[in-house]
Amino acid sequence: MMDSNECRRAVAAKWSNVDYRSLGTDNYDSSASSTDIEENVRPIKRLKQEVIDLTSDDENQEEDISSPFKLVKSDVYDSNVNSAHFITFKEIFGDKRLKKSILFSFQYELDFLLEQFYSGVREIVIVAQKGTIRPCTTQKGISMVDRLSVIEFFMPQYTCHHSKMILNLYDDGSCKMFLPSNNFTYAEANYPQQVCWCSPNLPPSRSGYTEGASEFHDDLIEYLKVYHNKEIVQKIVKDVKLLDFTPLKDVTFIFSAPTKDLTTGFQLLSQRLSDHRKPAESKNSTNHYLCQTSTLGAAISKKTHANLFTHVFIPILHGITSLKSKLVDTETLGGLYRAHNITPYIVYPTVEEIRTSPVGWLCSGWFHFNYNRDMAHYNMLAEELSVFYKQDPKFLSANRKATPSHSKFYMKSTISDDSNPFNNLDWCLYTSANLSLTAWGSGTARPRNYEAGVLYKSGRKPLVCKSFTNVVYKTSRQEIVSDNSQIVLVPFTLPVVKYETAQDEAFCMAKDYNLLDIHGIPYQHH
Repeated sequence: MMDSNECRRAVAAKWSNVDYRSLGTDNYDSSASSTDIEENVRPIKRLKQEVIDLTSDDENQEEDISSPFKLVKSDVYDSNVNSAHFITFKEIFGDKRLKKSILFSFQYELDFLLEQFYSGVREIVIVAQKGTIRPCTTQKGISMVDRLSVIEFFMPQYTCHHSKMILNLYDDGSCKMFLPSNNFTYAEANYPQQVCWCSPNLPPSRSGYTEGASEFHDDLIEYLKVYHNKEIVQKIVKDVKLLDFTPLKDVTFIFSAPTKDLTTGFQLLSQRLSDHRKPAESKNSTNHYLCQTSTLGAAISKKTHANLFTHVFIPILHGITSLKSKLVDTETLGGLYRAHNITPYIVYPTVEEIRTSPVGWLCSGWFHFNYNRDMAHYNMLAEELSVFYKQDPKFLSANRKATPSHSKFYMKSTISDDSNPFNNLDWCLYTSANLSLTAWGSGTARPRNYEAGVLYKSGRKPLVCKSFTNVVYKTSRQEIVSDNSQIVLVPFTLPVVKYETAQDEAFCMAKDYNLLDIHGIPYQHH
């Protein structure tokens, strides 16, 4: 039997033989986030800013707002800012009560990840597709190798294990669940904006797992079983079954998985939102559907250049068409939008937002939209449906400016007056799933990725949406929120504003930009 030192050496040797730089080439998927950025970008200097303490002001009301959504604090942007709405990975993994941590992600940089952990943690379980773990080289990382359990599996070409999820098990038998929008790499945690959903404390169950007692619990276990992996059953499902998920009774777990045995992806989302379809509305109400994403996949029809969000998501979720309906052409779709007072929004960064972000072009590596190969798809979205929106320059913070977010939010708002849409929501989905067929599937096609997210719906409690930009950085007057509200915090300004057609252009990963960023650095393809 190996001693711990031999174990460490054996595992380190195995990892050192993996060609991690090959990621994103042969196995690249448009819905995956590429974080294979050269190591020389890591030591970027922190921004020089005056110290701001937003938690010490008596007039500050941010503490009155409680939300499960936190903004991942960045070493680059936020070294001078304190806020209750930040979270760090030191906080997530550095808890001295932490006994076991279970991680799901697309990429792991062990040098970064293991530095965040409480040194007394007993076990760290990593679920990953093969070829997505960068080995550890630091003294602390190597010293913790014997506590790692790595569950690796193969994914077919152009698909990926894209879920981002943490299950932290504590010494009292309780658990907290986290869904970060970033993979576990230093650059991805610090350069684009990132969000983390945090569950309430999940206590140990007094009676054990009972199917049907909690929809969230049932769906999470179904998701874990879809891997068809004995190690996941032994090391994860067993622990999850010992928990009480009653604190998440108002939240729905939405996931994608490459399986024919379960309803997942968009079909699952449609099923869970069936009670929110309103085929007949008042003429005075307007219906707003928003998608904020870091990747826009290709058109879902080469013939019509149809888009997954505009041509599938909105018509089906609104009850205009069904899961089995044929795609409608864009002209017909425009007529349906007008008849039902529907406005679509896709929040995606412009070239200028990325170029002028505090880290300049360095931010571009996480945003994927290759419309060079299908300009008709882009023109349809930009001109015929006019769906592109950006952050409002009037409400940007000095710290982050228009730095785009790597998060993925899908939401609907119905309003009957001239108030800003998305202040009050019908529903909101936060997920790892980018806007692609691979991530979601469609009305008839099934997804091919693993994805995970949480869905909130208005009902017993109103669903209110606020911007981190406002709540943390006070870029506009804060409105009072009812104590009974469910609060979603998003990493973009509210309101968002339309692209200015004369100057705004969605960032394209395949274009050459002959522009220097704010640091005087030219653009380079990632």
